[in-house]
Amino acid sequence: YGYLNPPLKSTLQALKNHQYHDVLQDAYESDITTLVNFSALQNCAKKFQLNSSLITQREFLLSLGIEERRKILCDKNDDGQNSAIDRLIDREQMGELFKCLIIWS
Repeated sequence: YGYLNPPLKSTLQALKNHQYHDVLQDAYESDITTLVNFSALQNCAKKFQLNSSLITQREFLLSLGIEERRKILCDKNDDGQNSAIDRLIDREQMGELFKCLIIWS
């Protein structure tokens, strides 16, 4: 999770049952995360003469062969894998919402 322009709020967050949750309430029962400042990371990479590219989760997973993995999983046994993969790469769901920052020399 992250942003390019710093939000005017805390970037610390908690999720429980796929819903935002109070960070200080039941912390051991929720996923606690913070939003990453992609701009700061890209600037840091540039400072050390590294290349960077911010891409969508969809682009990242497709480049790693998620469709081929889907075929293997579906050939064996679907068990909801098809809809789970759709959720990860769908442009209207997680595919465009989440980003991946790639840094290389």
